[in-house]
Amino acid sequence: MSENILSQNTFESILKEIHLAEATFELHKTKGMGKAQNELANSYQNIYSKYGISAEDFKTTLVYYSVNAEKLEKIYDKVLEDLTKERATLNP
Repeated sequence: MSENILSQNTFESILKEIHLAEATFELHKTKGMGKAQNELANSYQNIYSKYGISAEDFKTTLVYYSVNAEKLEKIYDKVLEDLTKERATLNP
């Protein structure tokens, strides 16, 4: 695997955080699109910083896993499973 390709576990974690950030954006955009877009951009940067990657690293990894649709599907299945578990703990 190339040094710019993130491991499957790391990529899953990042995707999960990105989907949560995008859900927050969807909730906040009704209160002001500009502010919501800035918050989303900041969220992306914070996620990339947390994992020590760049936006380009993320895109390269997405393309890498997209070539193998089966792998990408497994990654998204795991992300969905994790998000569903978290939702269940928040809404017992």
